[in-house]
Amino acid sequence: MNYLKHYNTLIFRAKWRKLEGYVEKHHAIPRCLGGTNDAGNLVKLTAEEHFVAHQLLVKIYPENENLIFALILMSGLENKKRCVNKLYGWIRKKVSVNRTGVPKTESHKEKLRICNLGKIQSESTKNKRSLANTGHTVSEETRNKIRESLKGVKHSKERIDKMAVSKTGSKQSKKTIEKRINSNKGKIRSEQSRINISNGRKGMKFSEEHKNSLSLSKMGIKLPKDFPIDTIAWVGAL
Repeated sequence: MNYLKHYNTLIFRAKWRKLEGYVEKHHAIPRCLGGTNDAGNLVKLTAEEHFVAHQLLVKIYPENENLIFALILMSGLENKKRCVNKLYGWIRKKVSVNRTGVPKTESHKEKLRICNLGKIQSESTKNKRSLANTGHTVSEETRNKIRESLKGVKHSKERIDKMAVSKTGSKQSKKTIEKRINSNKGKIRSEQSRINISNGRKGMKFSEEHKNSLSLSKMGIKLPKDFPIDTIAWVGAL
């Protein structure tokens, strides 16, 4: 039997159809064989097809231990019990229904976090997540949890540079600016915090307009946004 032909037919059919109900994602080219998480390498299969796909992969690559181990986990052979295609599909669907709407435990969340550490996500995945979160309002409780989880986290130089580039040219809303100003009012910064801020601003170049505005703000002078630029420069020179 030409196992490769059967496998390619299964994958090709999956790419050009739409499934409803319970589906499972499958790497057309397995990751252990150099496959990626890009959308082009992922197909949606029924649970039964997914099980068959892994059986075919083991037939095609009988020496690959990773593929064999994956099939063992799917088939339940580690528990000395044989799982056929239909039984596997029924079990997976049943588990999916039972888990719907059930919140993840803290232990489960931690396992998922550790599992995702160091993973490099494709641009396609990032764009999908960005679209999914568009217009999504985060509760104050969630914000506090995120804030607490990031306390003490030290970002690498590369990560800091990426964040700086991503924010370059971005304009914050008036509401966001007001929130930031209010949150910093009366805040007493530690000496180390002041040093970090100072170091972070080293090498930054400000426009003459910005310099004059800073100068005026230190003098306690507040001017409207439409105030003439030439006049600002003149006042700042006093």
